[in-house]
Amino acid sequence: MAFLSVLGYIVLFILCLSVLIVVHELGHLATAKAFNVYCLEFSIGFGPAIFHRKRKKGETYFSIRAFPLGGYVSMYEEGVELPEGVTVDPSRSFDHIKKWKRIIILFAGVFNNCILALIIFFISEAACLQRSFVYYQEEATSPSVCFQIEATPDSQASKAGVEAGSWNKYTRIHSGDSNIFMPSAYLLDREALLSYQDGTSEKVAAVVSTDKLTFNQRQFANNLRFYEFSTSEQAKINDGIDFNKEIVASSTTIKEITFVVTTVKLSRGEDGKTKEENLAQYELTVGRKLNDDQTWSFEDSGLSFYIWERYNSIGDAFKNTFSDFGYSAGAIVRSLGSLFTSAESWKQVGGIVSIGVQTSSILADMGIGKFLYVWGLISVNLAIVNLLPFPGLDGWQILVLVVEMVAHKEIPEKIKNVVSIVGLVLLMAFAALILVKDIIGLF
Repeated sequence: MAFLSVLGYIVLFILCLSVLIVVHELGHLATAKAFNVYCLEFSIGFGPAIFHRKRKKGETYFSIRAFPLGGYVSMYEEGVELPEGVTVDPSRSFDHIKKWKRIIILFAGVFNNCILALIIFFISEAACLQRSFVYYQEEATSPSVCFQIEATPDSQASKAGVEAGSWNKYTRIHSGDSNIFMPSAYLLDREALLSYQDGTSEKVAAVVSTDKLTFNQRQFANNLRFYEFSTSEQAKINDGIDFNKEIVASSTTIKEITFVVTTVKLSRGEDGKTKEENLAQYELTVGRKLNDDQTWSFEDSGLSFYIWERYNSIGDAFKNTFSDFGYSAGAIVRSLGSLFTSAESWKQVGGIVSIGVQTSSILADMGIGKFLYVWGLISVNLAIVNLLPFPGLDGWQILVLVVEMVAHKEIPEKIKNVVSIVGLVLLMAFAALILVKDIIGLF
């Protein structure tokens, strides 16, 4: 059963990836045909063809190839051989149409991926059950955020005085810019006490990770992450927390964790703003125990997040669709920029295997709505990456055409070919390295 489940996720991933590729390449194909460019083949995947057909009186072959991790539209241009017995007027070659038309053809794939992303975001927002943590923050730039929590009756949290339905107050952690915070990571207690079996203890930063919506089915303390404080520049950015110095609770050396839960009551004032009242703090100590499967985990404190399930109105769905698109585009641009400013960012780079594992996990843990959202984000990512002016990508060919239009001079074909080949080799080498990194990361 587990094997069939994994196989199902692999097939689903390939199908989803193929949809993004098909839509991208259809943009190139449709605009090329609109400008009467002769298209020899529309291919999904690379390698040997397992399906290769064209309709009667058609001129373009449709192919599905063995490795469905890409695709292309083969257009008639200099250096491309025509099928035996086929003659095409030179005016129908890609090289002979006007440069502005070529730019539109190249840009059409990116445009299609953006439109597809908007459609996916809208379906995710309008048709799917939304599952998220109920939280409150007065302003987007506010460093504090409140999550509604539950305290199981007769649990340690309940006995400590934490009331069910209380709002647990956290501090958001900065991610570099003063108004940008780390997603899904919140500071629970700046001075949590970590005690060890040998009787020693140390104060650490306890950070709650809320990246999985199945959080309320898990023991609270097992979703805490412990980090040392540091005076390093990176730690200063993250409010003094050094994320390179995680204290891993995987050995039997850790005995228990003592942390403070800060709660507030929320009420709405006459001015319409929400007020925080009756701030209270409760100290909880959670020990570690050996499970039946011989793994160590923290005891259940009785705390869990409250998960809000609802359907969006059409108006909210429209609003959220464009908000999702803007956030995704901004996040991708920032991530690409960080590759040139932070060596740590390269550790987060993932390829086909990593994306497949993450999307499968998201579908299993968070449902179809979040799964579709992630594929919308991937579609935006595909669009932005293809616009990069790197040899082998659409952005590079667009840049070359723009330069030639501005300079009123053709760049020698030999130079363009050499640069393109070098770029493709570098892209393939980079993809291979990421693939190896992803595979190693699985073990």
